[in-house]
Amino acid sequence: MRRPWPWLMLFACSHAAGPSTAARPTPEGPAAVSMPPSSPPPAPPPDPRYYTAEKVPDPLSCTDDKECLSDSIVDPGTGCCPVSGEPMPQTWVWHAWVIEHRLSPDCRAARCTPVAVPADLPRACLLEARCELGRCRNTCGAGDAGVR
Repeated sequence: MRRPWPWLMLFACSHAAGPSTAARPTPEGPAAVSMPPSSPPPAPPPDPRYYTAEKVPDPLSCTDDKECLSDSIVDPGTGCCPVSGEPMPQTWVWHAWVIEHRLSPDCRAARCTPVAVPADLPRACLLEARCELGRCRNTCGAGDAGVR
């Protein structure tokens, strides 16, 4: 014959009274004053090297390193033609949007001039994109003459 005790204990413990839902007293005095919600910091001005327009994702806004990459960018006027072979930091979202934009009817009439292929491979720090303080950047130092 089986003993019902383990099952009764389980049942009794699972149906025990939970935490009290009674209203808790609120503190009196200055600590009880509610603070207004903090507003997010203002967005930095757009970088003039990147194509931006209405409904275009921010090319540099990020929250994590995996949202950033380094690749060539398009002209800031139309967003249809690549401007250099130098890799620049950018978000994956903006990068994907630019690819779709370049394939759209908006860019069919664009006549792009070929971009010269750099004689040397870019420095590794130009290819390493990171998210720093909410902006995609490369890992080149200030004295490295890299594009930040």
